[in-house]
Amino acid sequence: SFDIRTLMDERKILLINLSKGLVGDTNMQLLGSMLTTRIFLAAMSRANLPAHELAKAPNFYFYVDEFQNFANQTFSEILSEARKYHLNLLLAHQYVAQMEEEVQAAVFGNVGTTVSFRVGPLDAELLEKVFTPEFLQEDLVNLGFAQVYLSLMIDGIGSRPFSGVTIPPIEAPQNSHRSEVIQHSRTVFGTSRQLIEDKVQTEYSEVHEQAPKVEPKQKAPVRQAPRSTERAPEKQKPRPEPAAKTKTASDLKEILRSTIAASQKEQSKKQDSKKDVLQKTLREVVGEKPQEKKESPAPSVFEVPEETLRSIFKDV
Repeated sequence: SFDIRTLMDERKILLINLSKGLVGDTNMQLLGSMLTTRIFLAAMSRANLPAHELAKAPNFYFYVDEFQNFANQTFSEILSEARKYHLNLLLAHQYVAQMEEEVQAAVFGNVGTTVSFRVGPLDAELLEKVFTPEFLQEDLVNLGFAQVYLSLMIDGIGSRPFSGVTIPPIEAPQNSHRSEVIQHSRTVFGTSRQLIEDKVQTEYSEVHEQAPKVEPKQKAPVRQAPRSTERAPEKQKPRPEPAAKTKTASDLKEILRSTIAASQKEQSKKQDSKKDVLQKTLREVVGEKPQEKKESPAPSVFEVPEETLRSIFKDV
């Protein structure tokens, strides 16, 4: 809503209140950074002016209170480059340590004239490098009321530091012309609020009229299928299968006994068949001599095969 370049060229004043109590800490930093960048870009836009017009361009003074809340890299660039575009900075804060090292280097590297009132020990340690050897750290800490130390830049050459006394505080005049000054400023430079609101309303109405109207799509009517009078055939529920009859311990013993007996019979049959084959073979080799009967070997301990046991317990 503000043309910063026009404010600079026409020597106008723009006041912006970014108090933490009004907008909050986050909004204060965000808006302050945005406004600082816009002012810097507006000053840089003077680069399109010819050299003779740029030399006559009015100075624009950028006052920043509580500078530590907005100290960022943009201020370093302003201090380094904006002087030739007649953008001047006035930065106010409590002590030097509130600034980052990069901003500190830009401030002290681009300042020609230094004026120091009484400062704290930490700031005195830094400013001693500016005023030495005339004034030391102890002198800066012990300055009296309205006393200052100065180091001036005259024609590009720094002067030797010296001391001085400032003027006493200015007393408020008995007759205040505050209301007259405000009214005169509004009459000459301001625009009535009603006129601005009417203009904004007109622009919004024009935009609303020019916007293409989008008609809502009509939905096709939904046809309901006629209800059938016939009853749907009832689904037959599957009959539950009878639960498997569980076998008792006596049944298991009987199955085990029958299986063992069958296995013993099959084993004895195999042994008898092997014995007959062996006797027949010996008769053919030795002849018809009768062979003495040998005592049958003691029956070995019968073991139930693993597969048989698994099949039994699988059925269980």
